Order: sequence, then structure tokens, then C-alpha cells
Amino acid sequence: MKSPVASVVKPVLRASSMAAALAVFAAPVKAAPGEPQGPEFLVSAPGTGTEIFTTAACDAAGECLLAWVHEPAQGDSSPAEIRGRRYASDGSPISAETTLAVSTKTGSENLRQLHLAMDAGGDFVLAWSDRASLVPGPSLRWFRADATARSAVVHFAGGVPSSVAMDTDGDTVVLDHAGSCPSLYATVSCSTQLHARRYSVDGVFRDTRLVQTATTSLVGGRDIAFDTVAESPDGSFVVSWLFSQGSISRVMARSYSAQGKVRGPAFIVQDQPASGYFQSTAIAAGSSDHYLVTWTESSPLMIRARALRGDGSLPGTAQYLPFPQSSRASQIVGNAADQFALLAEESAYSADEGPGNKLYSLLLGADATPLSVVVSVGSSPGNDRYFENFAIDGSGNFVVSWNQFSTEGSRPAGVYAQRFSGP
Repeated sequence: MKSPVASVVKPVLRASSMAAALAVFAAPVKAAPGEPQGPEFLVSAPGTGTEIFTTAACDAAGECLLAWVHEPAQGDSSPAEIRGRRYASDGSPISAETTLAVSTKTGSENLRQLHLAMDAGGDFVLAWSDRASLVPGPSLRWFRADATARSAVVHFAGGVPSSVAMDTDGDTVVLDHAGSCPSLYATVSCSTQLHARRYSVDGVFRDTRLVQTATTSLVGGRDIAFDTVAESPDGSFVVSWLFSQGSISRVMARSYSAQGKVRGPAFIVQDQPASGYFQSTAIAAGSSDHYLVTWTESSPLMIRARALRGDGSLPGTAQYLPFPQSSRASQIVGNAADQFALLAEESAYSADEGPGNKLYSLLLGADATPLSVVVSVGSSPGNDRYFENFAIDGSGNFVVSWNQFSTEGSRPAGVYAQRFSGP
């Protein structure tokens, strides 16, 4: 069975030479909506050690921050670090690599669950999980637009930071995913709690809200997964998640006011598909009280999206999106002009590289109608792209970042990114 919408994928621009592909790119070219503004570019090569995980955030004017984890090489006693680099709206770098956070202990595999959120003026918050911490839980730090710290590191006992969001003034919501259940599949009876914690732009704690709790005793079952928070420009926010137990599979959400007050009980965004189950979900905020939710259905494998209001209403209908049918929704972002972009990943295999991921992007309107063709992310033909992330600016232009772990010809492993034009 084929998706109701035909899949059309347009290849990205090819670099005229390998040197051009790896150079820090010049001013973006004039491009059609959703098209690349130039080839992919190298953000950071590890030298010794490994660059792993990426996250991105952009302000309203188009300045973006790309961040990643640098892990030391085997035998190196240095601690892992979270590093970042800032780029202007024309794509030129405006900073060298900057260390934003350092693990509390030496060694690798300590820093995980990396998230960024940025306000309209460029101030941002970084959230991460440090496995080396004596007290498990999320760590947070707030920064000015020039990447100088405006708060100390804030750490609280809990689970892991699953998502973070900011409004135009810098007020922050952090999701804390805690409990005894593993991240995906339960093997024993367990429970999960999902909390939303609110902070000011200076990292001052305001309050916390229990969004949802769930318990499962089903071997192989999931309760709460793929939880994401999206915050409107006015500070109101919606949390979405995937709820699965046994044969039940639902995309859920819960809405809160700018003062953090719950606006009602959790509600169903999309109920059980006719066949199969849901594989992922994510949410993004547009103008005040307007959101888009996306999810992946398993049988047949396809991606859908629909509009959501903060009052829980669901205007219009869910849209089938024209990604390759083997793709899964990875992330969705939006801005105050109700311009949205969706990133999808497709598991792929090549004789040279083995298994890996291919990435695709698509612009969406306020009602989830596609505003562009589906575009392949990355100018190289390889499929070695992992831990992708992306962000959108106030004009709808967006940047995608990812890790590449193996070399391709003269292309080193490292963190890569590519910019795309808005509507």
C-alpha cells in the first residue's frame, strides 16, 4: 500500500569540488522555498576524540548557534565538553569554537540528552544530562547572545531533559522525563513521570508541573516516549508525547497558560491508527497559541501532521506528507510567522558505508500544507548522518546539523550543517 501522497525528493546542490563542500560558506544564494542556500559545511572536526550529538538554535534575525559534545580519545583523561559555534544570518562564522559545559568527571560517554532553545534576541539556554553527576538529573545553563554565561549551572534531581523551549522574552520550559522505565521498551512493571519545569531568562526557578504519569506491566510495552515541549511567543506552551501500552497507541498533548496553569486534562491528538502503531511524534510552536504536531505511522510507514490550538481544538485535518515512505519524522520547528519545517530520517544501507541515515526536509504552512518539495539534506551522496537537529529563524530560513562518523574521500568525520531558504 502506498502513501496517499506521492513521494517527490529533490536532490540538493552539488559542490563543484570537495574543497568547496568543506569550506565555511559565503553569503547564501537566492534559493526557492525549502532549497539549500549552499552545500553542507564543516562546523568542527574532532582532531583527537569524537564529536557526537548535535543541537541547534536560531534567533529571529537569523543568527544561529550550533552545539555538540566533544568526547576525548580513548586513554585521554580529559573530561567531555559541550562546544558551540555561532553563525551570522549570511552563513559566516562569528565565533570560534566555544566551550559551553564540561563533564563533572573525566572520560567519555558522560554528556548526553543535549538540547538548545533561543529567544528572539539570541539569548539561549543549554540543557544536558551528565551521567557522571553524583545526583542524576538534568543540568541547565543560560547564556547571552555572545555565549557568555548569565547564570551558574542549575542542576536538579530527576530523570533526563527530553526537551526545552523558550518564548520571545527568554522564559524557559524544560521537560524532565523520570521514572523506572527504560527509554523505550519495558521488561518489568515500571512507571514514568513527565514534569514541566519553568524558569526565567536568568535561570531563576518558577514552578514545576506534573504533566503525565503512566505505569506499565507489559513486557515490551512503552508508556511515555518522544515527549516534546513547544512554547508560544507569549509563554503559553503545549507538551506532546507518544503513549503506548499493549495494543493502545496514541499521540497525546496537554496545554498550559503563560502563567504555567494547566488548561485542561491531557487530550488525544491522534488516536490509534487503522493498522500498526505510532513510531514517533513531535510538536512545534508558531504564532501565539498555534502549534503543529507531527507523527509517524507504522503500517504503512508514513508521516502526518496537523494543526493544534492551545485550547485543545484541532482545526482542519491531518495531512499526509510526501516523504519517502520509509522515512520517520525526526523533529519539527516553527516561528512566530506560522512558518514550519519538518526534518525526517530514512534508514539506509550502502556497500561502502554499511547502515546509516539519510535526511530530508520540508517546509509547511500553518495548516501543515507543504510549501516546498521534499529536499535531501547534505551535498554528499553518503548516508552517514546521525544525531541530526535543526532550527528555524524569524524568516523561515532553517539550518540542519548532524554528525558524520566516518570519512568520505577527503571529507573528515565531524559536525556538519547546511542552511535552507524559507517560504
